[in-house]
Formats: sequence, C-alpha cells, structure tokens
Amino acid sequence: MQNEMTSTKKPFDELPVRYAVYKMADLRIKIGMRYVYSAKMLKPYEVDGEQFDFEVNPTGADIASIDPEVETGDFYRENLAILKIISDKLLDDYDGFLFHCTSLMYSDRGYAFTARSGTGKSTHARLLRELLGDEISYINDDKPFVRYFREKGEFVIYGNPWNGKHNLGNPVSAPLKGVCILTRGKENSIRREKDLFGVLSCLGNQILYPDTREQGEKFMDLINLLFEKVPFYLLACNMNKDAAKTSFEGMIKGGAQ
Repeated sequence: MQNEMTSTKKPFDELPVRYAVYKMADLRIKIGMRYVYSAKMLKPYEVDGEQFDFEVNPTGADIASIDPEVETGDFYRENLAILKIISDKLLDDYDGFLFHCTSLMYSDRGYAFTARSGTGKSTHARLLRELLGDEISYINDDKPFVRYFREKGEFVIYGNPWNGKHNLGNPVSAPLKGVCILTRGKENSIRREKDLFGVLSCLGNQILYPDTREQGEKFMDLINLLFEKVPFYLLACNMNKDAAKTSFEGMIKGGAQ
C-alpha cells in the first residue's frame, strides 16, 4: 500500500483495471479498480459469478472530482469515487442513500445513531456494546447504505466496507427500526421527534446530499418516507453508561414518548 501513496507515473485511466463482483445493499455490483487499497477493503463483500445489477468503473475525471485535500493519493480518491458512484446509483435506481451514522443490530433489528462530528456517536455505540454485550452488534460504524422497499413499506440498513477508521462493521442487514440523533447534555434524556423540519435541521450534513435537481426530488421523497415509517428520537446524553441505558430503554425498547 505504501507505493500507492505516491503519485503514479502513468495517468490514472492508463493503469490496469481489476474487476470483481461484490454484494452490497442486496445488489450485485461489478467494480473496476486500479489500486490494491480498494480491492483489500472490498474483499469481505466479494461474491462468485459474473452476473451483476450494475457496474462501477471510476475514471480519471471521477477521482479528480474528489476533493484533493481529503487525502493525498489517487488510491484513496479512487476509493471515495467508488463510494460516490454507488451512492448515486442507489438513489437514481434503487430507492437508497448513504447515511453517515453508527448503526447497530439488536434482535435482528437495525438502529442508527447520528450526530454532528465529535458529538460521540461511536462512543455511545461502544457504551451500548458494554451494556448489552453480544446481544448487540455493529452493522456499520460510519457510512451504511439504506434502501426503501416500497412493496413492503420497509427501510433496510446495510453494512458495507466503508465502516470507519476502526473497521467496525459486518456484511449484514436489518430492518431499520429507529434513528437516534445525539446531542451533548449534562443529564440523559430521550424523546420522540415528531417534527420533520426538526429532524432535517439536526441531521445537517449527515446524509450524502444529491448533486442534481432530479436526485434532490427523489432524495426528499425518501426522507419523507423515512420519517413516516421509522421513528426518530432526540437523545441528550453524557458519555457514561447511563446514557446507553437511556437510549436502550427509550428507543430500542420503545419507551420514549
């Protein structure tokens, strides 16, 4: 990987491409990549066979569109370009989007914890793990995919390889049964958020917003459906185990009003 951190002598589009098929968000995705970095990261999601639902093959223009200040090296920008192309395709054709959150599974149900950077969503997930042990597990600690299945009227949250710096996640999925928005507070408290505009203001940039007007309309349709189908909660919390008990009893057990 060290060699991938240096600039290559060849233009990106002239580098050899490795193709493989991966299963993510209940879709088979054929991905072409130039760098080992992405191949290693995606490996747990690789599947046999040649059939696929859609193809992702980043170009030099795709990686050039990634903010160069995010990380040095085309190997990393290629990785982010793959994620961006998949996210756009999910929104365009599969009623899906990328959600910046920590997601956990309890009793085969999925729960998302989101907050502005530095608020402590990963710490809160760790506290829940300490409280509940093996009863609760990670789906994805950073950027899970979410899809809506209209025939069932159900949102499903999915693990994927982009699961945070600590690599906390699994190739699993679960019906999404609650979204918790965290804020810092001296005392722990949780309540249902029944105002859509309040939810949108709290989410801020925690969802990857679309680029085009058409995508924007699809995105808002999904967010309205998400708010209709999945309960949202506002959790004021500190960083101790009582905060985990509050969110467990209020959201997962459904005690919050």
